[in-house]
Amino acid sequence: MKIQYNSHASIKVTQDDISIVTDPWFFEPIYGGMMWQYPRPKINIKQMIDNKVVSISHFHPDHFCPKSLNFFNKQKTLVLIPNLESMKVCEDFLRKNQFKYEKINDKESYDIGNSLSMTFFHCDNQVDSAQIITSKLNLESIYNMNDCFLDKDKLCEIGTKFNIKHAMIFFMGVGPFPGSFDMPMEEKFKIISRKEAAAYERAEKTLEHLKADTFTAYSNDMTWLRRSDLVLLNGSLKSKFYKYMKNAKNDIKSIPLESGDSIDFETKKVNINSNLIEDKSIISMECKVLAKEKTISEQIKKIMAKEKSYKIDLPKLNSDMDILCTTYNRLIKHKESLEKITYKISLNFLPENFNYQFTFEPKEKKVKISKGSDSNYFDLLVSIDSYLWGAVQQNFYNSEDLLNCRFNIKRDGPFTNIEDCFWDSISEIYKSNFSLIQDLQQSVY
Repeated sequence: MKIQYNSHASIKVTQDDISIVTDPWFFEPIYGGMMWQYPRPKINIKQMIDNKVVSISHFHPDHFCPKSLNFFNKQKTLVLIPNLESMKVCEDFLRKNQFKYEKINDKESYDIGNSLSMTFFHCDNQVDSAQIITSKLNLESIYNMNDCFLDKDKLCEIGTKFNIKHAMIFFMGVGPFPGSFDMPMEEKFKIISRKEAAAYERAEKTLEHLKADTFTAYSNDMTWLRRSDLVLLNGSLKSKFYKYMKNAKNDIKSIPLESGDSIDFETKKVNINSNLIEDKSIISMECKVLAKEKTISEQIKKIMAKEKSYKIDLPKLNSDMDILCTTYNRLIKHKESLEKITYKISLNFLPENFNYQFTFEPKEKKVKISKGSDSNYFDLLVSIDSYLWGAVQQNFYNSEDLLNCRFNIKRDGPFTNIEDCFWDSISEIYKSNFSLIQDLQQSVY
């Protein structure tokens, strides 16, 4: 088998005349118009679209990109997806556009010609999936993690049943904490260091449970051209994780592939032409240059102008907040562990200062909503520009897009499961994968 690393969670696996490409993503931006691919892909798009099989791990836009899939020959390409309810939007797209596709169950294997097979393992959250690509000739396997955090039992099961020759490991993601939070930068960097240490340890344990021989770190193949502060804050350097693993007490070897690099497991040939980034300031400087490129700078201006053209629909906002409260209560009800505290959240839409208060009462295990603030103290203060919510209401974004650092947040206390349910509720209000931001996406190639 041979692996060619494309970008983000996309790899091309080849054996004989069979090739598979995972989660193709050729367009930008994603997630609220904030995140762009970085570094730029170094391979020709034609090298990916001649594949006989494409796999999609989950429905997030940097993994399931409809515009990217449309590059593939619909008559010759088979698309494999996990058999999950959350993949319905992907399945609907494939059916409507006459793609050939198969839904793969948890722990089910699918034969790809005479050379390869692919086994899906579904995450407990019923959103993501990991894939094991196995050579039928020598039973050596590649583990493709995507954004999927399997529990220890499933990882150990994979490590026992499969000979994991190589693992593509997601080692640290991004998120709203602490980038969106109102706190000093010094404190934010301390939090990032703690998150980094925990993420590294988790990735190391994953590799150990898999009994992997070698690994490549992937994630963070994206950055923030509209928020320079987040370039330095969010995510982590692959080079730093490789150094961590080198000093760890295990025999797992790293193969630091970047876009265009490859490894052939039959010939043992490793083709690496890239250099790892050792300092985030390099990313920051290069992103400033990238943001000034004419096509990208014009794209940013168009996105910002489109965002600000939307106005919030107040009657619809009241309905949105009622739906949010209903969703919040549903998720609270099914949360296994909840803090036994009264928890108050204030959600504000600015500059009009439309305010909604969500109060969790532990005795009733229920959230109540009220309009306007009736308290001087809140456990969580959340604000957002009203035009952004208007953009969600009009399907320019989905509500999950806004969770990537579009809110301004203040919280003095620790993170709670109650808060976790609130953010999950936000992401569920408007879930469309075909939002109008796609009209302003441009190819990265």
